[in-house]
Amino acid sequence: MLFCKRRPRDMNDASMNPDLATLLRNCRADPGYAYSIGGYGALAEFHDDTARVGADDDTTLSLVSSRGALRIELGGITLARAWECLSARAERWQCGIGLLAPRSRAARAARRVLAELGPDREAVQAHHRGELLFDLGVGLPHADFCIRTGDAALIGLLRTSLGERVVETGHALLEAIIEAAPHRVVRSSAARIEVYQRIDRRRTPDGPHTHLLPDLLGRRQVHDAALPYPGDCLPVLTLHPENPLVDATGRERPFARDAWQRFEAVLARYGDPHYLAEKQRQVDAVARRTAPADYAPPRTRLGRVARRVALRQLVHVLPDPAPCRPWLEQVRA
Repeated sequence: MLFCKRRPRDMNDASMNPDLATLLRNCRADPGYAYSIGGYGALAEFHDDTARVGADDDTTLSLVSSRGALRIELGGITLARAWECLSARAERWQCGIGLLAPRSRAARAARRVLAELGPDREAVQAHHRGELLFDLGVGLPHADFCIRTGDAALIGLLRTSLGERVVETGHALLEAIIEAAPHRVVRSSAARIEVYQRIDRRRTPDGPHTHLLPDLLGRRQVHDAALPYPGDCLPVLTLHPENPLVDATGRERPFARDAWQRFEAVLARYGDPHYLAEKQRQVDAVARRTAPADYAPPRTRLGRVARRVALRQLVHVLPDPAPCRPWLEQVRA
């Protein structure tokens, strides 16, 4: 079997659902996974091969390194939705797992101004819990983008601008923050990513890092509209598995069939039923040597994505990709 068949899903709360907890533990054990919290214009990412397992209990999972930390609150996750989408590169695709919660539970303060929140009592590591947390006010509905510091000079400077819009206005304070490079803390209702390493003005550093792009914040966009998330849910954490065609640094590599197969199994369990059905229909049509002209194209955007992703994958999966070529020519037309 080339593609995994879908199995039924349970949508219970993760605290009551050992299936979702097992998924998260399995992903954490896989060093190929990265994690992100945020949206367009304000995002934290965590991936660190040197990270160690933190102080877990029955309700939390964590990873800690010298460059950052991640903690997941299992009880805050209602649903996992695995997805695939098209890449800007014609032969590639992207994939991930959105961990979701109802909007009523996932909603944050969505502040638009700088605010002092007090000591960070929820810091992953105990020795950071006396330092002060400041919300920069990016305004996302599902994630707070904060900085944490014990630097008296920076704290004094921050307090002079409380209540002001500092991110979208290009406030002079941002330069001082970049220079001081305090910890960045991006948190949702069910997870937090902490970034310890300094801010790099020239390039995105390896390991945990953040992106703060004021020009994109005006969209107020939580995620790509093409992702098959229920409208009444928000992503509280996104998991990014190893990409079969690209290594951790973004460089192209030979097709990693094992990485593809591992995510196929997750997709079969947590993927959107319509997406999975359309993808399998395309795979079956190629296997039967159906003529592209005799194939009824999908009627939905999600179905069209499923079809294209299936064809891009079959080129690598089939021993002979020749049967895929007329199909690829048709969808590119």
